[in-house]
Amino acid sequence: MAGLYRPDDSPYWYGEFISHDGSRKRKSTKTKNKRAADMVLRRWIADDQEIAQGKRSGADPRSITIHLNEFQASQALKNRVDTSGETTDESTRRWLDRLVEKYEWGRLGDISGDQIETYAIELRKSGHSNRSIQKMIAAVRTFCRWCVRKRRMELDPTQSVARPSPEEDRRLIRRMLLREEWDAIRSWLESGEALERNGQSAIERMLMYWLAIETGLRSNEIRQLTKSAVKSKPAPHVAAKGKTTKNAKPARQFLSDSLYENMRKHLASLSAGDLVFGVKDRREMARTLRQDAEDARLHSGNENEEFLAGQDAEGHVIDFHALRHTCGAWYVIAGLTLPEVQAIMRHSTIMLTIDSYGHLAPDAISGSRNKLGM
Repeated sequence: MAGLYRPDDSPYWYGEFISHDGSRKRKSTKTKNKRAADMVLRRWIADDQEIAQGKRSGADPRSITIHLNEFQASQALKNRVDTSGETTDESTRRWLDRLVEKYEWGRLGDISGDQIETYAIELRKSGHSNRSIQKMIAAVRTFCRWCVRKRRMELDPTQSVARPSPEEDRRLIRRMLLREEWDAIRSWLESGEALERNGQSAIERMLMYWLAIETGLRSNEIRQLTKSAVKSKPAPHVAAKGKTTKNAKPARQFLSDSLYENMRKHLASLSAGDLVFGVKDRREMARTLRQDAEDARLHSGNENEEFLAGQDAEGHVIDFHALRHTCGAWYVIAGLTLPEVQAIMRHSTIMLTIDSYGHLAPDAISGSRNKLGM
């Protein structure tokens, strides 16, 4: 005999069944969804039958660390570099270890969806982006689902945890630098007055920002470029390896003659295999750019409060990815077609390019009205 019921004093469904030893088992399924509760009850009964047949020995009493190690050693994770510079398994394990330490999870049964949601709120208040919070939730959810598949857990405690949308994240709305703003940053960094930051000289930072604006390379892609990645033939370009790019595909981004000549002077002081840019801490790249922008504003004497502001009146921000946004915007304004910009930005679809920069090219559609000649 088995069945589900919901006590008056609990929002969760409870399961009841007769165990193989004749005892009556009653316990919470820890879910408010009746269909999910029924699946939990069926699994309890199946597990009990396996115990009766000697195939199982009951609940797994091992430490959660053992499960984490076995999970990481399995093929459940795609071990590739993400946009932060970490491999996927490194990022996943880092988030899981943080949660285990913070909430003192000793066993799998200690994992709580409420605690995960609480931690997400804390991350948001401390300034983490929605994308970072998504990664945290995805990490623990991937682990829990693996445990359920391996029948180490009865129910995924993260199934009710909602992930925030990156599209609603104000931090991810970047603004384009104006030409005069970039000129001010470059002038400041070439003035001889700017100090070393994040392990880089002022000239090195200027070249790094210039490269980001001209090629659209992301911070992680730029950070891992080596001297051998900068090539002169068939035309000056940089070659980013697939393991460093967001889509895991090699990228070849062409350089203007002016940028290449300036890069060549910088590369002359490096040995083969050296990183082009000696970034000390990748997490400080955005902060360093904002500090340079603020110093450039003061150096320029421009009193407009939005000139090189870290955040404009509409909430659009300057971070390192804003240089990539500037790249796409400037190419559209310069008259390149949207498909050409798509190729430079390495967008997966033309719709992504249109959504990002289509408003800057209104003539791309209206200018075609007489093309058919009818």
